[in-house]
Amino acid sequence: MKKIKLKKAEHNIKIGKECPYYEPNIKEDCLLEVDGEIIGFYIKDVTKYSNKLQQLIAIANKEAMTNKAPE
Repeated sequence: MKKIKLKKAEHNIKIGKECPYYEPNIKEDCLLEVDGEIIGFYIKDVTKYSNKLQQLIAIANKEAMTNKAPE
């Protein structure tokens, strides 16, 4: 799977605030990397994976949208 090296971007958006729309620039399955460490992934179509994986992804996504997630 392809790795995408992320670069930090400064912003003033806080948890709970509306984010401006940005056109996506990642369009294929990949791993997301910062400073040589894998911190996440993007899967274009989760339906091609098992039902269990789809459930885990849904749970992770829900948790990422809470105030428990680091800024």
